[in-house]
Amino acid sequence: WDQAANWSLGVLPDSSQSVFITNSGWKAVAINPSTPVNFPDSMTVTNLTIRGAWDTENVLLLNYFGTDLPLTVLNGLTLQDMAQIVNFNSGLVVQSGTITVTNAQIMQDGGFIRTTNSPMYLQNAEYDLTNGIFEAGTVNLGLPAFSRINQYGGAAVITNLFFWRGPPFVGVRGNYSLYGG
Repeated sequence: WDQAANWSLGVLPDSSQSVFITNSGWKAVAINPSTPVNFPDSMTVTNLTIRGAWDTENVLLLNYFGTDLPLTVLNGLTLQDMAQIVNFNSGLVVQSGTITVTNAQIMQDGGFIRTTNSPMYLQNAEYDLTNGIFEAGTVNLGLPAFSRINQYGGAAVITNLFFWRGPPFVGVRGNYSLYGG
């Protein structure tokens, strides 16, 4: 994340930019503990899109940088097509806009993810919460395809949780499995 030469514009992201991690080839873009200390302006972006493809898996790795200065997305997050966000004891805040997770996965082990002002749509997607805190306003599970949240520990505070139904006799397309927490 904090290597300017790795970005197409040759500069670090900032609050005026939309960030796209969508090119082909497997990669993990890591925000490490040194990033918020040395490059705090790069911790806020306008929009964030992470997308994979049939031959690609793109991962945003929130790698133990803590929660004092979270990665902040001002206007929406899109996670699609075999892409992942992996949060290891770090912070992620989506302030507004929509969060769409389609054919993708969010894994959280510690830290927090806060989306209280942004509706989240999990569509053929999975959110795994092992530890940490997940705070959300509205979460839609299973519209239009089956999706799940697995909570093994930590805490989830969700104001509105919707489980969508498929056609008649198909049943609910969303699943929340609470194993602990």
